Amino acid sequence: RLDQELAGSPKDAAGGGAPNITATADGIGAWETADLLLFFQIGMMRDGDFAGGGMSEVIDNTAALTEADQRAMARYLQSIQ
Repeated sequence: RLDQELAGSPKDAAGGGAPNITATADGIGAWETADLLLFFQIGMMRDGDFAGGGMSEVIDNTAALTEADQRAMARYLQSIQ
């Protein structure tokens, strides 16, 4: 369903699940910009846990982006309803 696009899937779903990246209350798009930048730079989530598994490779790449690019990604995530 289109209204659930980018809203993630449960951890027990095929492929291990996916996080909600929308700007709704339970999505990472609702995070403050500083929290998103820290996530892009070192993989730390708001609860102090760190991204792991295949996501660590993504963090290696987002950490190499300029801060301007990281901020642009944050603005995009914060705009997804």
